[in-house]
Amino acid sequence: MKAVAATTTSAAGIVGHSSLTPEEIEKYFAMKKGVASSPSVTPTGATFAASPKKADKAEKDQQFDYDGFCQEEIDRKKSDKSYRYFNNINRLAQSFPKAATGSGSEVTVWCSNDYLGMSRHPVVIKSIK
Repeated sequence: MKAVAATTTSAAGIVGHSSLTPEEIEKYFAMKKGVASSPSVTPTGATFAASPKKADKAEKDQQFDYDGFCQEEIDRKKSDKSYRYFNNINRLAQSFPKAATGSGSEVTVWCSNDYLGMSRHPVVIKSIK
């Protein structure tokens, strides 16, 4: 069984300098997830952080509000006019480079992947037949 070194500054909450086995590391992380109910000392002398229930509550209290953050950013972009709206257009294959907008008007499209009209090239048409 291979041992893993731990130091006093371990981010995992292990105190003391010792060599931990994979089983001891698994036991520690199981305790952090709330599987074990009390702190423990390993045979090598490492002490695990106490009270995972308190840690879970503190973690829950400090959870990042992703929905709120994203909504604030979207609102900010809309208010400073940097929010990007996309027009729904339909390419008119027979009238390159024209497209019809949702309101029925025609626009010229130069910013598509087919801005050179190569999809209408005779070699391309022949290759798909």
